[in-house]
Amino acid sequence: MSTPTAARACALFALAASLTGACGGGDDNAPTTATTTDVGAPAPSTTTGAGATATTTTAAGARTIELAYAGGQVSGGVRTESVRVGAMVVLRVTSDVAEEVHVHTYDAMADVAAGRTAEVRFTATVPGRFEVELEKSGRQLLVLEVR
Repeated sequence: MSTPTAARACALFALAASLTGACGGGDDNAPTTATTTDVGAPAPSTTTGAGATATTTTAAGARTIELAYAGGQVSGGVRTESVRVGAMVVLRVTSDVAEEVHVHTYDAMADVAAGRTAEVRFTATVPGRFEVELEKSGRQLLVLEVR
């Protein structure tokens, strides 16, 4: 394949990946390195303002986003968090109900037991806006923006 043809093919692939990610909410088979871990009792979280949970970047460079779900709502409300393409993301979710935490498009998920905390870990490889939800009840927890 000639250099101009290869460049066009790469550009078309990048455009297709971008458009697929921009749709959000889908369940396509995007590549992911998802792992899940039940981390036991709810971890203390740092709150700011009216119950908003903390977002931190660890020394290893992973972006940790903490969410708490209780009484049918997300503490501080559903918010949008932005991360860069290529970032390692850790969603730490505490819930008062047993559920499955699911990151759409990435198909990264974890079961969280009632009164416990679970983590969903994945690398943000697809740009766009994606819903994070409690899968069975359809309760939205977060909008994850990857740019």
